[in-house]
Amino acid sequence: MKWQVGESDRLVVEVGEDLVEKFQTAVRAFSRLPERSDRMLEEVFGGRVVHGVISTVFVSSLLGNQLPGPGGILLGQSFRFTAPVFIGDVITARATIRGIREDKPVITLDTSCINQKGEVVLTGEAQVLFQEDHAA
Repeated sequence: MKWQVGESDRLVVEVGEDLVEKFQTAVRAFSRLPERSDRMLEEVFGGRVVHGVISTVFVSSLLGNQLPGPGGILLGQSFRFTAPVFIGDVITARATIRGIREDKPVITLDTSCINQKGEVVLTGEAQVLFQEDHAA
């Protein structure tokens, strides 16, 4: 099966406490973010906000495992964070093929994450190089 413009797939993930704790442990190991930044975000948004980058991991997982899937090489990715994600949110990551280059095996995808309330929390774009035998 060859990919087509407009084809899409999704991944649904619940943002649980365990996931957030593991992620924060890893982030602090490299960036040394002070805990007060977490408390400040809670005050601004009225609840415990998780790091926005967690949503980008959901998109990356979708691209690497489903669309276009294994064998692809991520060439570029951009994100815009549009709303906070809270512990307990159910996030649907979505990728939709916007374009397929004719001169090279490269797919451009529109990406997004939407919470259980239907609020868009992330938008973006990705370019993926794929092995041509995977598209046939």
